[in-house]
Amino acid sequence: MSFTKKLLSVVLNKGFLIGLVFILTILVWVLKNNQADDGVKFLADDSLIKEMLSDIEFSRESIFISIYMFKTDGTGDAGQLKDALIRAAGRGVKVYVVMDVAKEDITTEANTSTGKELSNHGIMVKYDSPLRKLHSKLMIIDEKIVYIGSHNYTNSAFSKNNETSVRIISDKIAKEAISYIKNIKTYEQ
Repeated sequence: MSFTKKLLSVVLNKGFLIGLVFILTILVWVLKNNQADDGVKFLADDSLIKEMLSDIEFSRESIFISIYMFKTDGTGDAGQLKDALIRAAGRGVKVYVVMDVAKEDITTEANTSTGKELSNHGIMVKYDSPLRKLHSKLMIIDEKIVYIGSHNYTNSAFSKNNETSVRIISDKIAKEAISYIKNIKTYEQ
């Protein structure tokens, strides 16, 4: 092989290697920067329930919930959420739910009905004081994943309304949110 061909071969191989390293560096940067490195994911409308159900199915330790309205009729996304919580409790996951009650309204009726179903499966269900409205929509899974936003746990909220929530991965925020739920003045119905 002539000197020129050897030199051209080395240059091309080095050029190829440099190009390959460059491409791999860009690929790593793109992958890293396309992930939610801040641990926050925006979930609009029906995208919340898909994420939430997946996280509940993989839960291993605990699920804490404070919710204004949890209305299930055995069907739809709200029914799937109720069933996922019951399955989690059946796997040994500690599930603790606090819901709103008022004197007499549709929210109280829905919440006490769902609450009875959940408590029949070993889930700790409590209600806030009727003197104060519990309007938060908050779920913490395994002391790490936090869901917070406008979605109530109803079929309408999951599939018909314009709703927004976020999924946050943060041990610190999860601990603060759990503390918030545990400190809500509650009673059992």
